[in-house]
Amino acid sequence: MLYLKNTLILLIISLLSFSSCSDDNTAPSTKGIIQQGKWKITSFSNNGTDETSSFSGYEFTFGSNGQVTATKGGSSIPGTWSTGADESMNKISLTFASLALINLNHEWTFLTKSYTVFSLEYLSSSNGGSTDRLIFEKI
Repeated sequence: MLYLKNTLILLIISLLSFSSCSDDNTAPSTKGIIQQGKWKITSFSNNGTDETSSFSGYEFTFGSNGQVTATKGGSSIPGTWSTGADESMNKISLTFASLALINLNHEWTFLTKSYTVFSLEYLSSSNGGSTDRLIFEKI
């Protein structure tokens, strides 16, 4: 009987120990990632064509109020951003009025995200189903 009691106590302690461990594999929240610091585009592919150079020199700052600012050479271009989920996929919508950044105006699906880089994909239902890919890296 004493053996059973000790075994049960040991089992309960073990379960409590494991349940209190943090899960380091939990993905960080999208807003928690992008609102910290400045970002640059390190890759942009428009239906398989590399157009990364179009965004060279831009720094992006995502504000907590849904505003995003793209800065290049002392000039700032305002835009908006919002996050959400669709069909269990985390998404971010970007909107800029500037023609220089018009190719970013989509609802992007997150492929990966971390505190230093996030990659996005946009699948067009028009234009023959083109695919755009975008990677932001923290500066």
